[in-house]
Amino acid sequence: MKPTLLSGPVLVDPGDGERVNVIGDQQTIKLSGAQTGGALAVIEETYRPGAGVPLHFHTQEDAVFYIVEGHMDFIVGGKAISADAGSTVFLPRAVPHASKAGPQGAKALVVLIPGGGEKMFRELGALPAGEPDFKLVSGVCKRYGVHFV
Repeated sequence: MKPTLLSGPVLVDPGDGERVNVIGDQQTIKLSGAQTGGALAVIEETYRPGAGVPLHFHTQEDAVFYIVEGHMDFIVGGKAISADAGSTVFLPRAVPHASKAGPQGAKALVVLIPGGGEKMFRELGALPAGEPDFKLVSGVCKRYGVHFV
């Protein structure tokens, strides 16, 4: 798929972006695939202490995590990665990975390449409040090429 050519820059000011609550964690879509001609999406994710995502893999995009605040632990292809603020972690598509915020929580800037995966976060944010139903969560994720292991 060839990306759409854009006519100019996109500025998202501090504090701006589309806010989505995904299973208790705040995410702000700073740039969507629609804004970048499909090239990428940028999401600021704020994690509660100990929050994370179980082992899964993506079939449609790679992800880059830049840890802005706090600490995150990752398992990527069976390898443990410990990432403090200022660290960058690349998660290639098709490689199983999991993530977990440290005891103080964490904030990460996540780049999805190509863009489009942010649509999944919008759908997850629209699920009923309360304890997440893993069957519903898994069904939404699967539609976007994200599979739990």
